[in-house]
Amino acid sequence: AETLDYRTDFMQVVRLRYLLVGQQYRRLEEECKVLHKRFVSLHSLMGQLYVLLYNAIAIYNQRSSASGCNALDRVLSFARADQIVLPFLELADDVLPLLYEQQSRDATDPYLGMLVQRCCELVSDPLHKLTKPELAVLRLYGKRHTPLEIAENLLIPPTDVASLCASIVGKLSVTDMHQAVLYYVHP
Repeated sequence: AETLDYRTDFMQVVRLRYLLVGQQYRRLEEECKVLHKRFVSLHSLMGQLYVLLYNAIAIYNQRSSASGCNALDRVLSFARADQIVLPFLELADDVLPLLYEQQSRDATDPYLGMLVQRCCELVSDPLHKLTKPELAVLRLYGKRHTPLEIAENLLIPPTDVASLCASIVGKLSVTDMHQAVLYYVHP
């Protein structure tokens, strides 16, 4: 498996900027093709990681914890080399029980410990349940915008703002948007 080298990629981006400023367009085009291949490779690696992680979660939930942990071992060996965290955080609710199980088998793995800690922080934060549009509505509501102003700001119909507010209230287990703002925006 190919590993990621962020410093090399960053230096390549710096070189691209230098070539652009120096108007060395042919060389810039060649370097961009190389960087594009790296990003395609990264995209493929992340896709494989997500597939493996979904598979490990499914095996854990359908079969046994031992089978799930064996599947997670493969994911962790794949992700550990580059300290990849994002897929685990995006699936924190589903992957956390499996990570706990794995940690009970290997409490000395610092990468696994970091993943458990980061996922726990995320899961304990009720705002992680909200979608991006819901978070945007909540933040604008916290800045004392009216629903109509929120709709105009987010370029969505006012009826969507109302349904997003209802969803926020339900997900945060509060009685209304004022309480949501009071507890989660201005604690």
